[in-house]
Amino acid sequence: GNDLKIYPIDTDIRRRFRFTRDCDCDTHCAWCSVEFKLDISHPGEDEDNITVTTNDLISGDPDVQPVNFSTNFEKEIAKSNNFKDKGITIVKLGKGQKIKLSCLAKLGIGKEHAKWTPVARSVFRPQPIINFDHQAISALHQRQRLKIIQCAPKGVLGFLSDEDYIPPPDSPGTHLSRIEQQKYIVVKNEAAILDYIEDVTILTRALSSTGKPLIHATVSETNFIFDVEAVGSMPVDEIILCAIYAIKS
Repeated sequence: GNDLKIYPIDTDIRRRFRFTRDCDCDTHCAWCSVEFKLDISHPGEDEDNITVTTNDLISGDPDVQPVNFSTNFEKEIAKSNNFKDKGITIVKLGKGQKIKLSCLAKLGIGKEHAKWTPVARSVFRPQPIINFDHQAISALHQRQRLKIIQCAPKGVLGFLSDEDYIPPPDSPGTHLSRIEQQKYIVVKNEAAILDYIEDVTILTRALSSTGKPLIHATVSETNFIFDVEAVGSMPVDEIILCAIYAIKS
């Protein structure tokens, strides 16, 4: 079984609920909490275990429900692939077993307990400024260019694609052939490139005929990358706005 308090709940909770410590009630009420109930028994018809999920939780408020996807985009992708939303597994019951409980969901912040943290990952780092010697890179053998890309994990560096190519102003709508695209290396993941730029620099210096690195990186003093991954209880933009409001207040 898993800890029930870690499961995210999807609701516009900031506007509808107040903190328990700020509520006028004695213990809890509809203004500061929502009750969930669970009452599941193994049917006993066969020996196979049954899986109890968050979809089996019955909420006391129809607008407050467990969420099984981190984003609406993820949810729509699942629907388009005919993926059945079975919920997040809570426990498995064998023949003759039963689970019955009630629990309260309350408003809180991650500073008080990790169960109220609405994000799974948050990364803040300066935006890299990458300079490529495209002429020298295009003069390398294809295997050497591939070796540069493989110097970093998959998805950090890659060959130029149609999405990356910006046609010149005097030739809008033009495209490079696949052979021409593979003469150019571009950054695919700016948030990760700085972690591997030292290895890339050493390698490209060794491949360079002049002894100078073919890829050089510095960091911006004004721009930054802020990467936030939500668990699904709140949209990322609301999480950031709430954090800014909390800092200001």
